[in-house]
Order: sequence, then C-alpha cells, then structure tokens
Amino acid sequence: MSENNRKQPDNHSVPCIRGRLLQDGCLFRLQTSRDDIRAAFTGEEARWLTQVFPLILQQMVTMAAPGSPEAQTPHVFHHNGLTCESEPGPQGAVCLMIYPTSVELTPSEEPVNDEDHNHST
Repeated sequence: MSENNRKQPDNHSVPCIRGRLLQDGCLFRLQTSRDDIRAAFTGEEARWLTQVFPLILQQMVTMAAPGSPEAQTPHVFHHNGLTCESEPGPQGAVCLMIYPTSVELTPSEEPVNDEDHNHST
C-alpha cells in the first residue's frame, strides 16, 4: 500500500471505503470524507460490512497501540468476502481501505493526503 505497491479496485464503480484510524489519547476515531466512499455496496456486501467492520476496527486498534511493532507494517485482512488493507500513515494514523475481495486489483497512483480527510464518521 505504499506508493509503489498500494492496491485499489481498478473500476470506479466497484464499492470501496477509504479512511484513517486516528488515535486521540486513549480513544480512536475513523476519519473519512464523502470522496472516500465510492459506489454502492450490494445488499449482501453491506450486510458483510456491517458484520465485519467492528472486527476490522478492533484489529486495527489493537495493532495501532503505541509501541506495537505491528503498527509500523502494512496488513491485509479478508473477512466475509471483503478485503481490508491497512498501512501506517502520517502522525500515527492507520490508513484503511475496504472493498469486495472478488475485485481485480491494480496499483494505485497516489496515497491519500491528510487534507482530504476533514470529515469524521
């Protein structure tokens, strides 16, 4: 997921959610913008996302804990037909991307900038 090997779905109609998991003291929050949600997930994918999202965030929070060696390495998780890619971001953030596992992947052109993420969810 670094600039050279970061992946993303190659079709802009493929559903994809991107965001940053930020630590604020002992709390974590997911920061996204409207541009970080692309296309609509199918009903089945939305159900999977509803089930999997808390598990993904729990894994990310555990890995992002201060002093954790895992916080400094990229990871790929597969849950219920969805793929979550994560990598360390600037200032301790963890960058996330979630998309259906069945999509074909191509290298991404550029990492997302922090300035693009000014809406929290």
